[in-house]
Amino acid sequence: MGVGTQGLLRLGLYAGLSLFVAALLVNALSWFDLPLISVAIVLFVLIFPLWFGAILAYLRYLRPSVSHRSDIWKPVLEGIPDWQRTLALLLVAYVFINFFASIAVLPGQPEQTSAGYVLMSHGDVVKRLSYSEYVHYLAIVARIFSGHTVVFTLAASGMFRAALRRFSPPSATRSAA
Repeated sequence: MGVGTQGLLRLGLYAGLSLFVAALLVNALSWFDLPLISVAIVLFVLIFPLWFGAILAYLRYLRPSVSHRSDIWKPVLEGIPDWQRTLALLLVAYVFINFFASIAVLPGQPEQTSAGYVLMSHGDVVKRLSYSEYVHYLAIVARIFSGHTVVFTLAASGMFRAALRRFSPPSATRSAA
């Protein structure tokens, strides 16, 4: 069972890192008006099973070492070099700022109708769009979704990494004693 658990933790870590890189790439490409909204949504949906596993790993291997509720992230950040912490903090700040900036410039949901391309808000047409405007707004939506994915996959990967650091197979514990 120990090797299987370690393998699952590694799988979660590698899946999280892979989704992180993919979401970061989609986010970066959205700045070039590439409407990768379908890819962004698929990556966003994949957060949920990843987080389920990360929360289970946290509860099993990390929570017992957390003495106060305010220290939830302490085992996740343990052993990470300062430059990685700074980079993660800057990335979270970017996603936060990008989210609100994108919402501010996106007055509705871009849609393709039989009459052409439009921005819709609560069932009403807000604005008629050219094809290039439609693609631009789709790219903004992709940036919003991929930004969320970046943050959540980074956090889940951190949980899996920390759980792997704390994990010790039962046989290794017995032989060391």
